[in-house]
Amino acid sequence: MNTWSKPCLFVLALFLCPGCKERGKQVQYPSEIEERSIIIEKNVVDFGDIFKSDHYLHQKVRLINKSHRILRVISAKGSCGCTIAKIEPMKIEPAQEGIIKIILKADNESKLKHSLVINFDMDGRRFYRTIHVKANVKSPFTITPKMIKVDWNKDMEKPFRKKGNVIINNKEVLLKHISCSISGISVYKDNEGVNNNGAERISWVIEVPKEISGGAIEGNLRFTFSEEDSEKDVLIPIRGFIDGQLKVSKSIVNIGVIKAGNSSHTYDLSIISKDGKPFKIVEADINSEGIIAETQLGNINSRHHIVLQLQGKYFSSSSKIDCHLRITTDLSGAERWSIPIRGYIIGLN
Repeated sequence: MNTWSKPCLFVLALFLCPGCKERGKQVQYPSEIEERSIIIEKNVVDFGDIFKSDHYLHQKVRLINKSHRILRVISAKGSCGCTIAKIEPMKIEPAQEGIIKIILKADNESKLKHSLVINFDMDGRRFYRTIHVKANVKSPFTITPKMIKVDWNKDMEKPFRKKGNVIINNKEVLLKHISCSISGISVYKDNEGVNNNGAERISWVIEVPKEISGGAIEGNLRFTFSEEDSEKDVLIPIRGFIDGQLKVSKSIVNIGVIKAGNSSHTYDLSIISKDGKPFKIVEADINSEGIIAETQLGNINSRHHIVLQLQGKYFSSSSKIDCHLRITTDLSGAERWSIPIRGYIIGLN
C-alpha cells in the first residue's frame, strides 16, 4: 500500500463515524456549581414579633442569577396555608435578579416556623431551594377573666359585681364598647391606665341588680374592638344561677329531639316559695311561638304547677329551640324567674 493513502483512510473513518459527530451535540446540563450560583438574598425570613390579625404581612426576597445560564422560576409551595410565596413564572437572565414576595397571614397565636420550597429550571435541569419563615405571633389584646360565673342569691344585701381587665398590646387596636346579651345585667368601663410594659389597661365591671329574674342564666359579654377599617367582636360567656325566694323543679327544661307535625309534647314544672309563703303567678310567658305555658294565674298558693306544651304543627323545618319561660309573681320586689328551654326540632322534609 502506498504511504500517501493512509491519511485518506483516517479522514474517511472520521466521516463514517456518526457517533463521534453526535457526541459533539449532546446537551450539557448545569453542574451543582452552577446551581450554587443562584443566590437567594435571605434563606430565613423573620417577621419578628407581630400581632395576631386577619391582615396579610409581606416581605420581599431578592433572587440573583450569577450563573451563565437562563434561570426559570417555576413555582413555590409553603408547608402551611398561612405562608405563601407570591411568584409568577419568571425568566432571569445571567447576572440579573428577580423578586419573590413572601406573604404571611398570622391568624393564630404561636411561635410560627414554616418553610417555602421554590422550584427552578435551568436548561432542563430541575432543582429547588428552601426559604424558612419565622414569626412570634402575639395577641393584640387579652381579656380576663375568660368566663364569668354567677352564683348569687338576690336576698343578699349587695348586688352581684365582678371586675375584669382588658390589656391592649397593639396600639393600633381600640376598644369601642362593651355590652351584655342578658337583659337587666349591666357592664361598664371602670378606669383606664397603662401597665408596666406600656400596654393600655382598661378595667370593667359587670353588675347584676336585685330586680333581675332568678333562675339559670346564660349569655355573653361582647367586647367590640376596631383596627383601621375593620371591627371584631370577642364574646366572654356568662353562666350561673341566681337564687331568690322561689325554688323550681327544673332549672333548665331540655325537651330533647322531637319531630315536627301535628303531635304535641308536654313538660311539667313545679314552683314553690322557699319559706312556704303563699304567692300568686301574675304572668307566665314564653318568647317562642309553638310553645305555651299553662297555669292557674291569680291563684294564691305556696306551690304552683306549670305545664309546658310544645305544638308540633307550628314547626315545619328543622330548627334549634333556644327560648325562656319567664314567670312574674307578686312576691316582694315582684319576684321573677327565667327558665331556659332547650331542644331540637326535626322538620317534615
